[in-house]
Amino acid sequence: MPRKLSKRGDQLTQAHSSQHHEILEFIAGANDFSVFPYKTWQKLQNKYWREPLPAFMDYARLGGYQRLREVLAEYLRVSRSVRCEADQILITAGTQKSLDLCARLLADSDHMVWMENPDYWGARCIFEANNLALRPIEVDKDGISLSLGDLQSNPRLIYLTPSHQYPSDVMISLTRRRLLIEFAASVGVWILEDDYESEFRYKGRPIASLQGSDRHERVIYCGTFQITVPTHPHCLCSFA
Repeated sequence: MPRKLSKRGDQLTQAHSSQHHEILEFIAGANDFSVFPYKTWQKLQNKYWREPLPAFMDYARLGGYQRLREVLAEYLRVSRSVRCEADQILITAGTQKSLDLCARLLADSDHMVWMENPDYWGARCIFEANNLALRPIEVDKDGISLSLGDLQSNPRLIYLTPSHQYPSDVMISLTRRRLLIEFAASVGVWILEDDYESEFRYKGRPIASLQGSDRHERVIYCGTFQITVPTHPHCLCSFA
């Protein structure tokens, strides 16, 4: 008798089997890596692997390699105005891993998650697999648009892509950012900020991360280097 997967396993399998793996010029998430400095990258890798540190040959420290976390904390402070210390950073194997960890630690079955509509299918699959109730909220030219009814409810999590909404490319306005932060503080909800493709813009300076504007510590920042570094086992790194 064939073994059956759990409902959660079926959801994840169906989501990933629907992806189109053929490389096309306009495929979502694919960037032009023809200008990536592969030779320099390889040279640096070879340098470290000729005399690897003992820490590289053992189980990873809880949260990830400490020196990497220290460098990340400084980089995020300068580039995205993220306010954090190295010990507050967790290194994961991808954005979906970060979201899954947040869903498991911060929410229980049937807790409500607000998501932008349209949404990022990968995040939706993660929340569904953790048996969370999804509440899609429409996106307009200023980002996620909350109604008076929404502001009277009490979700457990709010998942946002404020700097580059996927897939509409809308950016959440400063007014709505302040509204979201104050709402989260007033009801005790957690905001999961997926800083998707914040590196890319046509002109002007980038708007700081939502987390950098949060004085109530209700925003958890998630980022990744997968957009700017070719996806490879030695390059894969996300942080939360």
